[in-house]
Amino acid sequence: MRLLIIVTHQPSGKKDPPYDLYDCATSWSSGYVSKIETKTTSTEDGDIIVLVLEDEVASKVNRDFLQGLLKAWQGITEIYVAAHGRAYYAFRSLMGVEKELKQVVRLSHEERDQLYKAIKSLIKSPTGDNFTKVLEAMKPNLVRRLSILKHRIAHLFLPIDIDLQGLMETGFREDYWKEVADAWRGGKALGTLTEARKLVYGSQGVEDSVKKVVEDAKSSTTDNKKRQEIETKWQQVQNILPQSGNLPNNEVNQILQDLGCQCGRDQVKQMCSGKSNPFHQWFAQLIGALDELRDAIEQAQGGGSRRE
Repeated sequence: MRLLIIVTHQPSGKKDPPYDLYDCATSWSSGYVSKIETKTTSTEDGDIIVLVLEDEVASKVNRDFLQGLLKAWQGITEIYVAAHGRAYYAFRSLMGVEKELKQVVRLSHEERDQLYKAIKSLIKSPTGDNFTKVLEAMKPNLVRRLSILKHRIAHLFLPIDIDLQGLMETGFREDYWKEVADAWRGGKALGTLTEARKLVYGSQGVEDSVKKVVEDAKSSTTDNKKRQEIETKWQQVQNILPQSGNLPNNEVNQILQDLGCQCGRDQVKQMCSGKSNPFHQWFAQLIGALDELRDAIEQAQGGGSRRE
């Protein structure tokens, strides 16, 4: 027997489709488990669905809640959780504590989100087929998500890398430097760091981030060795591109600062003399670290490593 816990946002009290999941469960049984209010139902196959509100569980959920559910429905062998907001972290902290808890994923209330759509269909029609569709939608396509983020990050820095390579090949010819400096004036080169950090660490208005992928990957496996490997590779990414402040490589900081300044030609030329290109080296290290992180996540998901 399988148990699906859905943690949804508090209803707004008015007709508000993205946040009406709880109100849609009108015919479900109401009750309490470990003092947490729940709505429950089951499919024709005997799988259990428990619906709770984020505000109810975000600060209250603990091992007693899961044990209460296991006691209420004897024979549960697998527990899956789709949780909104703070409740996601509360349930994720229980991964590895209860062997039945197999997966914890985030639940958004965006109507275009496949998991949200599958859950809404299940609440309206709790059939075995719809239950299976929710579990399928919960399967993390983490490798693909990280690949997309890596390519977006690469595309931010690639124009800088190309311009520096062109400058080096022309011996930092003055007319070419003027063209490049004009293109990056106004702090645009440093601005790429800000945009990249949003993709790595997350920010308001950014739907996904490397940090989110890492958290989802760690919460989707109970193998501590694999989780540690993911954390190690994630730390490498953070070391190369910290969340704030200057980069560890001072030459890269200086290149990004001087690239949009007409008076910065001699300094950048000095740092990129001969075959030395500190920015390219840093850029390659960042992409390499993201590749290694992706490989670790893919291994944790049961696949072999590959590079896209």
